[in-house]
Amino acid sequence: MFTTQIGLKKHKLTHTGIKSHKCDQCDAAFLDKRALTSHLQTHSDLRPYPCPPCEQAFKNKEYVVGHVKRIHTPGYVVPTPHKCPQCGKSFQTPFFMRAHVLQAHTEERPFTCDQCGKGFVMKSALTLHLRGRHGIDVGVRKNRLPRSKRDNFGGDEEEGR
Repeated sequence: MFTTQIGLKKHKLTHTGIKSHKCDQCDAAFLDKRALTSHLQTHSDLRPYPCPPCEQAFKNKEYVVGHVKRIHTPGYVVPTPHKCPQCGKSFQTPFFMRAHVLQAHTEERPFTCDQCGKGFVMKSALTLHLRGRHGIDVGVRKNRLPRSKRDNFGGDEEEGR
């Protein structure tokens, strides 16, 4: 039930598949301008939202809220609503569930190591393989606090976004 006509109208747009707010830096598209604005922060190196307990910085407020729940809230259990249709294993995001399906239930490995031919489901896994197995650093770096600062606060579990 919607309390306003505008709310109903916006909801109906989600069923059209029309995403008229397009990112000028990648192929992403969104239903509304607010979502596009939030997305544009992912292309920036700025991290204006620090976590109060540990000072790890994030690109938007939602990332801080999720980080605080996962890292600084004792007893918090991360929801895993996305179930694998083949085996029922649950995941936090559709992305992780799809990666699981490719890795566990198919032979598809779209990211191949040019050094040894080993295939990977996710590009990040190939990057880690290149660094660890072949000593090749492909230059993917995230803006994070210095290790000594993260170690003091247990922030190592959360990858900076």
